[in-house]
This record gives sequence, structure tokens and C-alpha cells, in this order.
Amino acid sequence: MAFGNHVKDYFFQGTPARGYLITPPLLAAPLKIKIRVQKDHAALVSTVMDDFKSLTLVAIGDSFSEVYRLPAPNVQVLIPKALHTCLSDPENRWGCGVSENRSKECCEKKLGSIVITATWIDRKNGETLELRYSPTIGSTTLVRRTQDNARYVYVCDTARAGNITERSMAP
Repeated sequence: MAFGNHVKDYFFQGTPARGYLITPPLLAAPLKIKIRVQKDHAALVSTVMDDFKSLTLVAIGDSFSEVYRLPAPNVQVLIPKALHTCLSDPENRWGCGVSENRSKECCEKKLGSIVITATWIDRKNGETLELRYSPTIGSTTLVRRTQDNARYVYVCDTARAGNITERSMAP
């Protein structure tokens, strides 16, 4: 499949134009399984932190003029213990209003939401990139802040591999 102008229009964004590729573990399904299977909360947080510290973020200059890997990110992991405890019971469903009389569900509105943040510093270009990850569809973003404080938000699809779109926002 030829990308034509779509790569130019959707991948290389901002000034200077740049696109990003990131390695797994971004897909939500494996993380959700890990959360349900790992019973020890501290071990779960540690494992998820290690997973995200091993992420590789690759910056790609306009028209592939340059390609380089950013150093390892700083990572913060918040997995609310109450949510983890609820999800450890295989009888419980993940969501709000997803079970009869709401007795067998793990509602993040009540128990707290998972938030994982990975931050890269692009010293070459004086930019900061922050991945705000959640296993909920449509809620993972990569925010790029440039030297002149412009901000670009790349929306990441955690349900399927290989779908990153971008929308530019004013500083």
C-alpha cells in the first residue's frame, strides 16, 4: 500500500516536522491480562514500570531526513490498589454499569484509574515528549513540547498496533 501524501499529512507534524514510532508494550490487552493475573500489587507496579522503562521512542525527521532513538524514559505508574484488588477476582467485569446490579464490576469512577506516564527528553532538539498511557481506548497520547512551547498531541490507539494520528494544538 502506498502512503502518498498521507505520511506527510498525518505523520510528520509540527515545526520542525517530526514523526514518532514507539515500541510495545502499548497494547491494552496484554496489560489488562497482567493486571488480572498478578496478585501482588507492589510486584505488578514494579513489572509495569520496568515494561515502560524499556520503551523505545524513535524520532523521524521530515521525509525521513533523520532517524534517531531517544534515551530511556522516566516512568511513573499509578495502578490504584482498590482497582487492582477488584480486578484480581476473575468474576468481576472491568467497567461501570457492566454487570447486573453493579455487584460484580470494577468501576474506575469509584476505584480510581490507571495512569502511566513515560517522559523523554530530546536533548538534540530541546523538546520534551510525554506519553500519558491508559489501557482505555482513546485515552493514550504522546504530547510533544517544542523549545518555543508549541504543543503537538499524537493520539495513540492502544487497541490495535500501528495507529498513531496527530492533531496540533496551540501553545
